[in-house]
Parts: sequence; C-alpha cells; structure tokens
Amino acid sequence: MPRPWTEQKVVAFRKARDDDRQKLGLPRFESLTEEEKKIALVQEHDELRDREETAMRMTAWPLEKHAPNPFWAPRAGVLQCPEEYGGAGGCYNVTQFSEGADLNTLVYRHYASSVADHLMDFEATNFVAHDGVRPARHELVGPRPHVAGYRVRKGIAEILFWDQYLQKAWVGSSFWRQELEFDEEVEGWFVDKMKMWEW
Repeated sequence: MPRPWTEQKVVAFRKARDDDRQKLGLPRFESLTEEEKKIALVQEHDELRDREETAMRMTAWPLEKHAPNPFWAPRAGVLQCPEEYGGAGGCYNVTQFSEGADLNTLVYRHYASSVADHLMDFEATNFVAHDGVRPARHELVGPRPHVAGYRVRKGIAEILFWDQYLQKAWVGSSFWRQELEFDEEVEGWFVDKMKMWEW
C-alpha cells in the first residue's frame, strides 16, 4: 500500500536509516552501489521480520487464560474459531460479533468451554490430557496455543495463533508469517498491517 510521503518525511526516513547504519559502523545507504543496496535490503528485510516476530511472540496471550488487554472490533463481522490444530479437520465454530465487541473475550470464552457433544466423536488430538475427561476446546488447538492477533478479510475474522511449544504460527488451515512491504519511494521495508485488515 503506497505511503503518503512528503519531502520532509522522506528526508527524515533516510536520515534515521543512515543514523542507524552509522551506529553499526556502516556507510550511508545512498553511498552504496546497486549490488550493495540489494544486500543491505535483504538484511533490512530479515531484521525487520525477526523483530516483528519476536514482538509477536512476546505479546501473544495464552489461550487458556484471559487476555491481558481487550481487542475492540472496529466493525461488525464473523469470528472463525478452528476446533483443532491447524484447522486440520475443517471444523470451525462461527460467531457473529458487533462493532466494538472485544474479540479477545469472545475467543477466550469459546476456547475455555468444553468440547460440544457432537464434536466428541471426531478424531482431534488432545494436546493436553488423555484422561477421558471432556476436554476444553483450547486443548485441541495445540500444546501451548497463544493468540497473536487477528486477520480480517471481507468481514471474517480469523485468529492468528502462535504455539509456543511447537514454535509454529498458524491461521485457519495454513501457517503465517508477518508480511512486509517494500516501498520504492524510500527503498525500504515496512510492516504491512493493512493486509491483516480488509473489511
């Protein structure tokens, strides 16, 4: 998504990048050859993704506990809650929510509840206990599932899971990584938050 750059913002961005490079004993970005710029941009991309993923792991909340902070829905929509790890069985619980609803509370309540009778027959793995007691739903979505956020597309909110034990990030039936966007105007990488929110 194009950013609204002004001349002042471009100058400030380039100065901040050069200041960071100078602290590391590296030359100014503009003084690099095209080949050196390509190498520097690969490093910038990888460092930014690593920083964002570390921040995600630090702020993701464990599914078996209440979220430390609310996550207010900016619009009404539908929340999809997979019933097992990786959405493997294609079985989802769907809950409608209104604008201003706390998605974190909806998710916690859903996964803290016991597995419904009609789901007791399907072959989901219980990652936590094998004692025959009716499992809580969070026990079926991974050994240490955490909620890292939400991806909303066309009014359907999907949970971005991070499993601390498996060291895997997943959403729906696939794995996910923080998406980055390259901005040609300043030749730099940015976190693409907008790809997570498409109403």
